[in-house]
Amino acid sequence: MKKLVTIGTILLALLALIGCSSKSNGMLINDFYSEIHGLSQDELDDLYIGKEQEFIGILLDIVNLEDQDTIYIGVVDILVGCVLNGEGIDVSEVPLYSKVLVRGILDEYSAMSMKISSCEIEKVYTTVDEKVKASDYSEWKANAQSYEIVEVTGSVMIISKIDTYTMIILDGPDYRNSFNIVFHRSVDLSEFQVGDEVTIRGIASPDGALSLLYGYWIR
Repeated sequence: MKKLVTIGTILLALLALIGCSSKSNGMLINDFYSEIHGLSQDELDDLYIGKEQEFIGILLDIVNLEDQDTIYIGVVDILVGCVLNGEGIDVSEVPLYSKVLVRGILDEYSAMSMKISSCEIEKVYTTVDEKVKASDYSEWKANAQSYEIVEVTGSVMIISKIDTYTMIILDGPDYRNSFNIVFHRSVDLSEFQVGDEVTIRGIASPDGALSLLYGYWIR
């Protein structure tokens, strides 16, 4: 009997570890929307609303209101607002446009947005999935994957500052076949100019326009 109890305890512990490991992987935001497609509001409420969820997305912005930090992560036309609880990774140490895993309570859901409370950044993805030269753009794009972290090296062809972001276009095979990298408006790129040889890390856009990278690191 004692042996059975011991075996049962070990099995329960293994199942718990498997559950924790699975949970820590999180889910891409657009995959979540695909998963819930066709569910009724009652089914959504029962399965997800008010429960802890983990999502992977791109850190788009940080807003501080009344000493409360809210981060916005997103993909394509979906925006997720996450009210931070002060735990987890310090958001001030995370570059904007990084790929992150967040955890929190899903409070609200709509076709284009979600609100998460008691949220924390659990992981920042930094491992480079692929290194490529700007001149090899066409070859890279043929096999590119959404959300992969790309390190691209090339010559700056255009720097264009817009209200919400700054875009750098690297010199590729031709104008239409070039890496377009956007940086958050708060990133100072004043030291870089046309003709500079740079190395940039960014996240491949999940919206199908894979020539667009969300840049978070440049040198």
